Amino acid sequence: MYTIPNYLSNTCKDLIQHLLVKDPSKRLNSTGIINHSWMKGHYLPEERKPNWSEELRNEFKEVLDCPI
Repeated sequence: MYTIPNYLSNTCKDLIQHLLVKDPSKRLNSTGIINHSWMKGHYLPEERKPNWSEELRNEFKEVLDCPI
């Protein structure tokens, strides 16, 4: 069992918990990850928010949607 460090933000902890789900059908998919508030930089100023290119989204999707 993995213990998420206390120094991480609550939104980061939430994302990690959703990534560590063993059942792929219940695990957060690539779209869910990209749209998660931590990934969107919800707490960052607008100029520092990540800009996900379509190419990066596709690469990210291939990696994250594969079964563990």
